[in-house]
Amino acid sequence: MRCFQFYMQSDGEGAARVARRALDLLSKDDLAERGFAMLILAVALQMTGDIKGAKGAVYAAMSDESAKGDFGATFMTRLLVSLCFVHWMDADLKNLDLVATDSAKLCIHSKLWEVLSGAVHFKAAVHYHRNELSAVENDLQVEVRRKAIANPEYRAQNLIVWALASQALENRDEAQQFASSLHELAFETQNRYLIDLSAALAAELAIRQGRIAEALKWADQYDPEPLVPMPAFFSPPMCLAKILVLDDSAASRKRAQVLLPRLEDYLTGIHNKRFLIETLALRALLSDKTGDAVLAVEQLGRAVSLAQPGGFIRLFVDIGSDLVPLLNRLELNGEKLQYVGRILAAFQSEGSQTDRSQTGTRVEVTINDSAGLPESLSPREKEVLALLVERLTNNEIGERLFISTATVKRHAHSIYEKLNVKGRHDAVTKAVGLGMISD
Repeated sequence: MRCFQFYMQSDGEGAARVARRALDLLSKDDLAERGFAMLILAVALQMTGDIKGAKGAVYAAMSDESAKGDFGATFMTRLLVSLCFVHWMDADLKNLDLVATDSAKLCIHSKLWEVLSGAVHFKAAVHYHRNELSAVENDLQVEVRRKAIANPEYRAQNLIVWALASQALENRDEAQQFASSLHELAFETQNRYLIDLSAALAAELAIRQGRIAEALKWADQYDPEPLVPMPAFFSPPMCLAKILVLDDSAASRKRAQVLLPRLEDYLTGIHNKRFLIETLALRALLSDKTGDAVLAVEQLGRAVSLAQPGGFIRLFVDIGSDLVPLLNRLELNGEKLQYVGRILAAFQSEGSQTDRSQTGTRVEVTINDSAGLPESLSPREKEVLALLVERLTNNEIGERLFISTATVKRHAHSIYEKLNVKGRHDAVTKAVGLGMISD
């Protein structure tokens, strides 16, 4: 418990030192307690910037006899969840997905429901941030609907993930139902942390649903200090920063100009890359609103560079469509350019971007080459893509180009493969993001 206290005080070195001492003193068969100490050791090392050491400590513990056999699953599952926390704060969604999946399988096999809550939490977090929203329900439905609550904090975070996924899918009633469930859980357990979390979620939904006055009421009374580590999916201080930036009144702007640099310094110091990305994106939007376009592009470029290896999509989309012009102003190439195209495609799918064509209006479109594609489009594929922008059907494209519908489909499929998208809607949006379309 002492090592946890040091961690919550943002003292990574102290937490690691005391966690090691706890591991020295604990008996080999104190599996749950040793698992907790290992979790704090891992996240404490991550806090100091020693990602390699954090992973190495967990991998070394996995070879311990305590982690072997069915009985050792108590220890092993906690080691896997420890890795999940490290990957999450390192913004590594790929490895987080792999480890969370392995952890969930072992938890189910061994009927370890408390740790399972954490494993499915991270699986849902991955799907949410990849914008694979329909998968969130599959991840969480058994866990959230289980009457017995193994861990209130994990249950709370899982309710939040599902609520925000529902909101993103424009199911506002369902989102509010999950928010109400969190409110009930918080007050039934008289858990101050969950009560604060419930209020912050209500404010987050309010700002996403356009109820700015309600969001500001929470923001006016919320004090984020002292800042503490942000190892879970949802962070009230980040919610506050978002509300202040999106409100953009003189008072909110003044608070945001103080809060965001404070968050950037803090998150940089504790090496929490996940929330540092969001902080940089919000700072970019604030800089743009205050007239510093050069700084805005630099800050958003840093955010994109940190987020691209992990493939974060919703992190940017959740900030709102004001970010779209800034994303289009980034000068990128290669994988980063394709990545920004995917983010823009997600914005487009939510109706956050203005259509470039209108029904009944003929648009003359030119398709330019892009250095961001691994393979260039052929001249015929450019013609087909230009007509996809005009929202023509396959039959109409065939008639315009004097080719068969089957040939149109073949060219379209090739376009989708080269742009790394799944359909015509995303192909057009990705081409816009890559700067291939001009009219």
